[in-house]
Amino acid sequence: MVKLVCLMKRRAGISFDDFVELYETRHRPLVLSFNPNPRRYARRYIKPQANRVYSVPGESPYDVITEIWFDSQEEFDRGIGRMATEEAAAAIAADSQNLFDMTKAQFFTVVEERFDDAP
Repeated sequence: MVKLVCLMKRRAGISFDDFVELYETRHRPLVLSFNPNPRRYARRYIKPQANRVYSVPGESPYDVITEIWFDSQEEFDRGIGRMATEEAAAAIAADSQNLFDMTKAQFFTVVEERFDDAP
């Protein structure tokens, strides 16, 4: 299994609640319109918690961790290939520029070998 991980920060001037709403109602459907068959597509919104144990002052460097799973490298390549067509890439890039601070975006893949904590 191959997973695409995206660490994203919202664009300046967008509230966190508006960011979540726009991601869920506009960006996610747009991405899925070009890549309709990932195994799973999870958005994990980051809400810093203030406490005395592990709190870090200031704003989090990211607002969402997006994870998109594919059954194989071949499925990943097909999915990314569909999003890289001229039409898809232009639409996704335009929406991303309106939603995210792309200077802070991080993208990487993870190859999942284990799915539990058992030895």
